[in-house]
Amino acid sequence: LLLHSLHAGLIPNARSPTCAEGSILLEYDYCTPQCEDGFTPKVDGQLIQALNCYPEMGGALFPPTYECDADPCSQPRGIAFAMSPPCGPAPTGPAFPAHNSMCIPQCEDGYVPSVANLTCTASRLSPPTFECKPMPCILANYNFTVACEEGVEFQHGDNCTPACEFGYAPTEPALTCVLGELVPSTYDCVGLPCEAPAVPNAH
Repeated sequence: LLLHSLHAGLIPNARSPTCAEGSILLEYDYCTPQCEDGFTPKVDGQLIQALNCYPEMGGALFPPTYECDADPCSQPRGIAFAMSPPCGPAPTGPAFPAHNSMCIPQCEDGYVPSVANLTCTASRLSPPTFECKPMPCILANYNFTVACEEGVEFQHGDNCTPACEFGYAPTEPALTCVLGELVPSTYDCVGLPCEAPAVPNAH
């Protein structure tokens, strides 16, 4: 019999017991290494399925131990209006999808991601996904050549009522925000005609 010494506390991220078969192994038995979710048993970076108990080695396991390596993450899926791939590499740190890496959400033109980044920790993304939301229309992007009665920022699908100075009228009844762009993009303010005064006995 071998009372093996692979204690979970000595192997970071290992389950207890470290061998699926338990703490006591018979001669020529094998130990199926166990890791926490999001980790994979490896020896020197290579996947290992089992450690063997050889009596001719003095009842020691071979190989004598293993590591629990963190698993990489998968790309988030099913995100409407996301680019392919939906998550791009961060400028610094480990390369995505490695453990402890970060990815930058990527959306199609006219859409913005709901979060700035996602972090990979042992096969899990945090947050687990993101949305690609329609871009708003911001009048500052037009150098305030457009003025709207409702304000200075509009969500996709909202209408802007063009505003003109007193005595002028807009050439467009409304501008619609479509994926970050006003449609039409501008308007003119034209002078209102003057009405002739009503004067009694005038020709």
